Amino acid sequence: MLYRNWPLTKRRADMSEHLGFDYTCPCGDKFLPLEEEGKKCPKCGMVANVKSPSVAEVVKAAKANIGWPGPLAVMDVSDRYMITALKIIVGIRESEKPPRNEVELEVKARRIVSGMDFSSGEYNRKHANTFVKAVIREAFLKGDGS
Repeated sequence: MLYRNWPLTKRRADMSEHLGFDYTCPCGDKFLPLEEEGKKCPKCGMVANVKSPSVAEVVKAAKANIGWPGPLAVMDVSDRYMITALKIIVGIRESEKPPRNEVELEVKARRIVSGMDFSSGEYNRKHANTFVKAVIREAFLKGDGS
């Protein structure tokens, strides 16, 4: 499945688009604070009072990296989210029809999240679900739908 096992490297930033955002909550959890969740930490619930990339910016970066010839570098938290968004977008484009409405979006998001590994903490499941739905909504239901 395209949502896992993407070739990654921790070398220099060989990306066409790099958001450059890193955040660690005082509880130790590394995550991208999402407006859709009130920027709350998925582990402890503390609000992150930081400016972080929006899902729209993450999707824009992911789309810019589609077809990038080299390996994608993981330099910070935003890269992990951008690469996840890239895998979601490419996976939907290559293997199925994009969602046309919120009901289809929910079905696709549920399927994608069910294939994710939450060994780092089950508390991440809700956060992942919110992120996946926001990515699908931004990439396929808003704007040009590509």
